[in-house]
Amino acid sequence: MRDRTPHGVVGTVLSEHRTSMGLVRYRRWEGVITGELLPMDKPTAILAVVLGSDQPDRRRRT
Repeated sequence: MRDRTPHGVVGTVLSEHRTSMGLVRYRRWEGVITGELLPMDKPTAILAVVLGSDQPDRRRRT
């Protein structure tokens, strides 16, 4: 699957999936991708935060 979302767009919804627990939404933020659970009767819960692969290596000096 190819990611067609421009890397400069933050908060962009990459995909959504309906589950028995609610809606699961994956979004791209600056440098990270989040997985969020949006249950029908409760506040949104962040399931995961994954660093983007295009992050600069901050340990390496240029």
